[in-house]
Amino acid sequence: RERLIKFGSHSLSDAHLLGILIGSGDRRAKKNAVDLIRDLLNKFGTLESLDQATVTEICEVKGIGSAKTHGFKANQHEE
Repeated sequence: RERLIKFGSHSLSDAHLLGILIGSGDRRAKKNAVDLIRDLLNKFGTLESLDQATVTEICEVKGIGSAKTHGFKANQHEE
């Protein structure tokens, strides 16, 4: 978040930007938010595929629960 504020969104990777949306990692899995987003991107391949994924499909990624998924989906379509 600090880097976003200081340098702008263009200075962050997709994983970092999406990590901000889900807010926190998973202590049990010892992964931060960016690690979880990378896991999602590895599973779905592209941001478009991730956008098209269902809540159930996204929740299949360890460390991503329904609260994180719903927050992520809500922020995707805020426009």
